[in-house]
Amino acid sequence: MINSKKEILKEIDNQNLSLHKDEGVYYFFYDDGNVFESLCTHVLSLNDLPLSRWKDMAVEFINQHEGVS
Repeated sequence: MINSKKEILKEIDNQNLSLHKDEGVYYFFYDDGNVFESLCTHVLSLNDLPLSRWKDMAVEFINQHEGVS
């Protein structure tokens, strides 16, 4: 069971990534000062996905933007 956004972000360990809930769903935000992008997860509850899936989704999202400026 996932207890918090903090737990997910700690597992991912990327200072440019944040996780927020807006209009009922969670969004990842990537902001390195040059690139700002968001990813709507379409997930309503943190516990709807296992921690491994959250991490996989975030790492894929990060990899799309690392080095892009």
